[in-house]
Amino acid sequence: MEYEAYIICHQGVEEATIKELKLQGVSSSKIRIIGRGIIGFKESMERIIYLLHYLKTPLRMGILLGVIDDKEGIEERIRDIDFSVIGSFKARSMRVRYAHTHELEARIASVILEKLMERKIDLKVDLEDPDLEFFLYTTNKTIVGISLDGFNLDKRTYKLYSIGMDLKPSLASSLLMLTGIEKHETVLDPFCGSGVIIIEALSILNNLPVERPYDYIYEKMGIEKPDIKKSQTARYGKRVYAMDYIPAHLDITRKNSKIIGLDRLINFSRIDPFFLSFKLDQLGNISLIATHGPVMAMNKDRYKKIISMFIEEIKPFINKDFILGFIAPSIGIGNIFKSEIMKHMGRVREYTALSGKRHYNIYVYEGL
Repeated sequence: MEYEAYIICHQGVEEATIKELKLQGVSSSKIRIIGRGIIGFKESMERIIYLLHYLKTPLRMGILLGVIDDKEGIEERIRDIDFSVIGSFKARSMRVRYAHTHELEARIASVILEKLMERKIDLKVDLEDPDLEFFLYTTNKTIVGISLDGFNLDKRTYKLYSIGMDLKPSLASSLLMLTGIEKHETVLDPFCGSGVIIIEALSILNNLPVERPYDYIYEKMGIEKPDIKKSQTARYGKRVYAMDYIPAHLDITRKNSKIIGLDRLINFSRIDPFFLSFKLDQLGNISLIATHGPVMAMNKDRYKKIISMFIEEIKPFINKDFILGFIAPSIGIGNIFKSEIMKHMGRVREYTALSGKRHYNIYVYEGL
């Protein structure tokens, strides 16, 4: 039996999540864009649970009950649900930029309790450990569903050490999906920071399950939690490179990757961006560079100089198979990168992603 599931992803890069679903074997005919940052797809429950483990781009995921254009229709959707096997519940709602809509939560909880009283079902509100969580999310559309995640799917156990300006892992994975990472066997991040992009790249290339710091889905549905270390493979390990010109960043990347046993699959190098071409010449053909750029606080002139030199250093190595993926906050430094890459390289695909309350520019340059 097939169910329709919902995925909440970063607005503006829905294409990345759709691509990831297809790479995991979901047919195009079973996928639809419901609204901004909302994807729907149909699969068996077993496959939905599998995808919950393995997809890297989602923020939230669950079983879709309905799409509501008229907010008054939500109550009718809730009244159609059979609660006879559920002991407790809570209602959670979110809207664009993740602000909770408490009024909507109260309305839904009231409708559920009213229905239960009519049927004499002993179901109580439990905000701490409910058997069922209703989830409502609003952008240009409102969906109502049953949550399968219990928390933000963006969380990762390896995110223990930070440099203070990290990307969210799901956003890093969205960047990688937009670069077509599945077609590449060499991945380099020359400004690795805390290692989010390079660790997500390894997870995608090796199709590893995501290890998150909570067990909601495993406890609620009685399924076995996957062991990422047992699933580990060295298939791409020797061709994934983490570089940075700040030694502390390399140390943080090494520590984070070690937490989930991926440190041995990464080649670490300290390299000044002004001498990147020397390192690239040693490594040979690098087909994909994906990076957040230099993330330390610096003035715009310094940042522009580093980005300009970075582009000059990689130009000799560009061929028809080369891809460059770059992500930066939309304000300030993101525009600097755009102007530099257009000046030096020309055409580029551009996306604007909403992550929390911050907008990011994503640029994907495809080779000659």
